[in-house]
Amino acid sequence: MKVRTNSQTDCREIVFIMEVFIMGGIETLMARLGKTLAKDGWRVTILTRTAAPEAVRMLDQTIHLHQLGENYKRLYSSRNSVKLLRSLDLETIHAVFSGDGAAGWIATVISSFLPCHPKILCGVYVPTQNVYPPKREFFRSCYGKFLAAQNFDRNVADRCKLFYSERIRELHSRSFGRSLSEARVWLLPVDSSMFKNCRRQPRRGKIVSVGRLVHWKTYNLYMIPIVRRLADKGFPVHWDVYGDGEARGDMEKLIQKHGLETQITLHGTLDYQHLGEALEDAWVFVGSGTAIIEAGFCRVPSIMGIGDDKTSKCYGYLYDVPLGCLSESLDEPPDIDVAQLIENLFLLEDTEYHQEMEKTWQYVQPFEQGQVYKEFLQSLEMAAPARLSRLKIAAYNATTAYRRWRFSLAQRRKLR
Repeated sequence: MKVRTNSQTDCREIVFIMEVFIMGGIETLMARLGKTLAKDGWRVTILTRTAAPEAVRMLDQTIHLHQLGENYKRLYSSRNSVKLLRSLDLETIHAVFSGDGAAGWIATVISSFLPCHPKILCGVYVPTQNVYPPKREFFRSCYGKFLAAQNFDRNVADRCKLFYSERIRELHSRSFGRSLSEARVWLLPVDSSMFKNCRRQPRRGKIVSVGRLVHWKTYNLYMIPIVRRLADKGFPVHWDVYGDGEARGDMEKLIQKHGLETQITLHGTLDYQHLGEALEDAWVFVGSGTAIIEAGFCRVPSIMGIGDDKTSKCYGYLYDVPLGCLSESLDEPPDIDVAQLIENLFLLEDTEYHQEMEKTWQYVQPFEQGQVYKEFLQSLEMAAPARLSRLKIAAYNATTAYRRWRFSLAQRRKLR
């Protein structure tokens, strides 16, 4: 733990909370935001249960990171959270920013029971995060989800809710049965200066993807037969994949099955500082999340993969998607073939291709870090503390303990 200096005692303090700190879009957001806040005189702390080494390396040295391990559970308790924060020298927090649903609950606990009652901002980055569960599932295993949604709905002021797209705000408005006009749509910030020196020399046929190899990013798998289809049509196609994760083994088997060992390269984790270099000769980018916006700042025509969609369909090129949507489905299912979009790009004349590059770059400009940071400060200025009762905390923790017990029991039965 870093010791606070005298100059830090007068700083405004903000705490970011994320249960698992990995190389994901939200973690990258926190790293960028934290670095900028620190430059402006804030004392920035990240609380997490565990952090991946590569995610830790991307943090600026001015940011304080606490990997709490099992102590992370103490943050769910009104009394234990206060004791833990005091032991970490975090008694005078000005604001708390949460990056996931469980962290949002913890943020309301801290805001409600820490004597200084810090302001709260809850970021919402998943369509189903803190929405009310269907009534038919309520009495099965969703009471804890109901309490979390009710807390977010009633105890977190609307001006303290940050939705990363209009689509996500709309889904929550439907769930709550009321307008959320006071809640802000806040885009993910991207440091565009990182890509100003990206010297584009696009190579026709080259596809690039950057991101975790996880199963909900289904393009990691359906892109393999697409590459086979394009190769069979005679295109000089090569797919370069940067990232790692639990889906890598399945990808390797499918690559071998289709005989694409020379057309697909799994590079593993990419050093973030070299992202621009990896995109210099890309003809098209396929992916989701922050990486697809960063590819846009490099002027790479991009196609957004839809999370948990196995149809190899999408909504068009990146600029065809509503602003802020980075992987989620809209009301209508995707109906445009990803393979056809890639093929269309491969067939473009140079002038037409450069027009696509410019349209992509223009689309991502609202994500530029400077403007997004100003909007965050505006939200922080308007934010307010949360109010959560000890009775609701006890009910939530009891429900969570019960669900863990049921899961543990089911695992033991499997081992018999």
